[in-house]
Amino acid sequence: MAFLVQDLLLTDEKLALLTAALANTGQTDPLSTAIAEAESTVARYTAGFDLGEDDRKALVRRIALFNAYALAGPVPDEISKAYDKAMDELRDIRDGKFLQSAQDTTGSGRGKSGSNPKINPR
Repeated sequence: MAFLVQDLLLTDEKLALLTAALANTGQTDPLSTAIAEAESTVARYTAGFDLGEDDRKALVRRIALFNAYALAGPVPDEISKAYDKAMDELRDIRDGKFLQSAQDTTGSGRGKSGSNPKINPR
């Protein structure tokens, strides 16, 4: 499902301020560009893994807001921290630390988890 501007979960006031700040970028629709770039980033890092829609939207939201604020001017600290956390999560997903591979949905237990298995010889 496509990520929409309302999925950014901004108040009307914050959206208006961000839109006004982005008007000076010279792009025709910088907010949509920031969202599209965020969607591409999430898709690239999560290719081959099952990712729930809510999780996908949360990651896209944090990256899209960072992208938009970076175009508009200084990035607020909370937006930067959320972006850093999202990128850390994406790297962990890419590296197989969170999710089971979409190619291994048979329940064989051979999917990627986040820890090394411990062997109990008893």
